[in-house]
Amino acid sequence: MERVRVGDRESFSLLYRQYLGPLYRYVFLFTGSKESTEDILQGIFLRIWENRTSLVGIGSFKGYLFRSARNRLIDHLRRLQTRRQLFREIMHQKDTVQEDLSDEVDYREYHRLVQEAIEKLPPKRKMIFRLNVEQGLTQEQIARELSISKSVVQKQIYMASDFVRRYLSR
Repeated sequence: MERVRVGDRESFSLLYRQYLGPLYRYVFLFTGSKESTEDILQGIFLRIWENRTSLVGIGSFKGYLFRSARNRLIDHLRRLQTRRQLFREIMHQKDTVQEDLSDEVDYREYHRLVQEAIEKLPPKRKMIFRLNVEQGLTQEQIARELSISKSVVQKQIYMASDFVRRYLSR
């Protein structure tokens, strides 16, 4: 350990070879992935080399290595969990967007059919229906504007609504 602390690469290689196998098996049990295991181990040994001057107070190098591995595994699993959660949220948003798009397509198709039905109405009925539905005028307002009775307006709106409903159901 003292030789590693002062920068002896051969001593470091010896420690690396001695502990790589058991540490690899330990980490692989949790990751199940060769690539993740190798990344974690590389990070552990790189950190040991970079911080080699602080290795003096370590009582058990093996214990230190496995504790480092445990900490790196916890970090790795947290990142993995965060990625999975993010992926689930993205997929949920994607599904929501697809539903919204589907709803919008349905709405557009419905709106197109309604407009098609309205266009088939007789001219005066179409005008009364549009004043009521599209412009939001009351029956009284329409009657005053067109100089017709309120009952005629009411009858025309009823007939137009009935026609549009039947048209849509077909």
